[in-house]
Amino acid sequence: MSVNFVHLHVHSQYSLLEGAIRVKDLCQEVARLKMPAVALTDSANLFGAYEFYEKARAAGIKPIFGAEVYYLTKGDLTSRDVKDKKEFLANLILLAKDEEGYHNLCELLSLAHLKGFYYKPRLDRESLSKHSQGLIALSGTMEGEIHQRLLREEKDQAVQAADFLLSTYGDNFYLELQDHQLPLEARVKDAVSELTKELQLPVVATNDCHYLKKDQAEAQLVLECIKKGWTLNEALDRGGTRTEEAYLKTPQEMGKIFKDRPEALANTIKIMEACQFSFESKSYHLPQYKVESGKSLD
Repeated sequence: MSVNFVHLHVHSQYSLLEGAIRVKDLCQEVARLKMPAVALTDSANLFGAYEFYEKARAAGIKPIFGAEVYYLTKGDLTSRDVKDKKEFLANLILLAKDEEGYHNLCELLSLAHLKGFYYKPRLDRESLSKHSQGLIALSGTMEGEIHQRLLREEKDQAVQAADFLLSTYGDNFYLELQDHQLPLEARVKDAVSELTKELQLPVVATNDCHYLKKDQAEAQLVLECIKKGWTLNEALDRGGTRTEEAYLKTPQEMGKIFKDRPEALANTIKIMEACQFSFESKSYHLPQYKVESGKSLD
């Protein structure tokens, strides 16, 4: 069965201690699976962007540049008040459509690290709104605001979260549909379906890829344990969010998972076609120096 699908939510080695995918291996595997493109969406950084560009070109596939960002559902990016348990840090996938979008993504990531950093690089709703041009937004994982609100049975707040993202990104906002065989995903599946119909939200199928092959799940778990200071036994005891499904699935596998939502698969191609940003490899961009009156640049 032929399925038109591309991955739009992928973490590489540059998602430090989170991703176990080498960029070169990613591009070669995408080409082997005959997918025309792939997005790199590392955690709050673009460290691998240029390497990704070069390796994707060498493999004959289209690179889509993005990142997973984190924003406060309440307050500004300098807020340090973590007492309000009703508010939290939500994730969001941002993809660059064009040069303006790439510049805005760079600006957002700089803000997150230089002004918003508190345990993690953080943004707020105001900064997302201010730097939204040229970007496509995907609603994120179960840690995204909409899914978190639905898990908490906060339907009204979930609608408000969707309204914010729609007003910020317009037709460039998509609600992510994921299925990693997690109990939490099953809990909100019906609520997500109801919300998409009620608000007529466009949906897109993604897999939260952290490793290339299914049998690499344990290696990625080791990375996570190093990051969080856990033993492997402690990680396994925590259960609930553990999965062996966070690998780069084939288009056929994704087609089987989302056979009832063909539009979610088709929208991955629509988004791929909309993303047209690429680096210029043969141009110099020299800084512009202002000179004092009466003096030449030389």
